[in-house]
Amino acid sequence: MPTHVALLRGINVGGNNKIAMADLRDVVASLGHTEVSTYIQSGNVLFTAREGPAAATTALAADLERAIEKAFGLRLRVVVLSRAELAQVISDNPYQAEPNPKCVHAMFFPAEPGEQVRESVAAAAACRASSRLSALTVGSTRIAGLASASTTWRPPAEA
Repeated sequence: MPTHVALLRGINVGGNNKIAMADLRDVVASLGHTEVSTYIQSGNVLFTAREGPAAATTALAADLERAIEKAFGLRLRVVVLSRAELAQVISDNPYQAEPNPKCVHAMFFPAEPGEQVRESVAAAAACRASSRLSALTVGSTRIAGLASASTTWRPPAEA
């Protein structure tokens, strides 16, 4: 059963940063990970981390970023969460009562987001009376959550 999820930023969006999922699975497997699978063309990868001492999710992310740059010539941000960390994010979701789950957004950051991202998220939350904003940290990953009456908000490029 997969132990981690890798979330790649900006894969196959608007015809940019095109990566075939079969090629992405091969890159992840080349690092010694097993049970590698992808979800649609999103760049989300499930995998079981290689045997040996448990690597920190930040180290796994850094390894994936280097391997992706080497294989595809793309410098991408990767966030890796363990199965337990992802379960915690779902469990700690402050918007579980939201009647329309399509209006709940979670943004994962490998570090504290910059001022532009914080301002954009705050502005999105402020523009709708029903919007709510929260933040939490799981391991070394920062998570910003936004629930709003609209599904049209997009994070800035820095995210």
